[in-house]
Amino acid sequence: MSRIRASRTRGLVVWALIAGMVLPSLTAVLGQPEPGAAAGTPMSVLVFFLRDETGVGADLERIVTQSLARALAQVGGFDAEVFEMNSPSATRQVEEGVLRTEDIMPPYEPTSAVAVGHALGADIVLVGAILERTFDAETNVVSLTISGTTYAVAANVDPETGTPKAELQAYRPPFGVTGSSVERKIPYRGPVTDLDREAADDAAQKAAARITGVAVVEKKVKKKTFWEKWGRVLVIALVVGGFALAASDEENESRNDSPPPTNLAMTRQNQGVQLSWGPPANPPREIFRYQVQRQVNNGPRHDVDGGLVLPTQFSVIDFDVHVGDRIEYFIRVKYVGNVNSPLVRIGTWIESA
Repeated sequence: MSRIRASRTRGLVVWALIAGMVLPSLTAVLGQPEPGAAAGTPMSVLVFFLRDETGVGADLERIVTQSLARALAQVGGFDAEVFEMNSPSATRQVEEGVLRTEDIMPPYEPTSAVAVGHALGADIVLVGAILERTFDAETNVVSLTISGTTYAVAANVDPETGTPKAELQAYRPPFGVTGSSVERKIPYRGPVTDLDREAADDAAQKAAARITGVAVVEKKVKKKTFWEKWGRVLVIALVVGGFALAASDEENESRNDSPPPTNLAMTRQNQGVQLSWGPPANPPREIFRYQVQRQVNNGPRHDVDGGLVLPTQFSVIDFDVHVGDRIEYFIRVKYVGNVNSPLVRIGTWIESA
C-alpha cells in the first residue's frame, strides 16, 4: 500500500511541475494583445525600394525592402506594403494623369514618394538607401547598413493643390542602422543571398524599432544546459500532442469552408512573370491578405513579394526568374481570424532563353 501511495505522490509531483512550466507560457501567449489593437486601425505604410549605393544590384534592393516592410508589419500598428511601379493601381494613376511616369520610377525621392502615397491613399511613405555591404570571409558574416526617413502623407500635401509641399516634415527622425547575418565558422557553401536576407532581417528589425518606438531587446548568447535547451520543447510537445488531432480536424474544416481565389492566370510582364487572380466567390468572412508562393525546380516553397499582398491587390510580378527554371506558383486567401483557404496551384512557368 505504501508503494502505491508513493507512486501516486510522485505522479502528482511530476504533473504539478509540468503544469508550473506550461501555465506561465500559456498565460504569456494568451495575454498578448492583437497587433495594432491598442492603436485601433493600423496605419498603411508604403515602403519604396531602397536605393542601392553598394553596387550589388537589384536583388539586394528587393531583399532589404521586403524585409523592412515585413518587420514593420510584424511590430503591429502598421500595415506595410512594398510599392511596385508596375502594380495596376500605380499604372492606372499614371494613365489618368494623377501621377507622372517619373513619379513611379526609381530612384525614389521624398517628394515623389509623398505624391505616390497621396494618390494611392497611404498614411505614411518610407524612402531610404542601402549605404554599405561588407562580407567577412573568416566568419561568413554579411553586414548591411541602411538609412531612411518616413513621411506622413496628409501632413506633407497641400490641401488646396493636392501636391507635396515645398518643405517636407519627417514623420519620425531619420534612422541609420546596421544588421548582420549569423556567424558561421565553417566554410559556407550556400547561396550568399541567404546571408543577405539574414542581415537584411536584422537591420529591418532595428529600423522598425526606430520608426515605431518598440525597442528591440538584444539577446546575449550563452551556453545552455540540457534542460534549458530541450526542457521547454519536451513540455510543449506534451501539451501539443494532446491537441494536435483536434486542431488538425478543425483547421481542415475551416479550409473547406473558406474558398480560394478565382480567375488564376500567368503572363509575361517586364522581364518577370505576372500572377493575377480574382477575389474568392462568396467569402465567409473579411479577407486579411493573399499569400502567393513559388516553388523552383521542386525545391521548397517561398513567398513571392514577401507575402505582403493586400486584399485590394490582385496581381504581383515575380522578377526572380532565370533561364531553365521550372517554377510552380500557388496562392491562398488568409482570412481574418487566422483562417486560410486551401493552397491552390496557379500554374507552372518554364523560363526559356
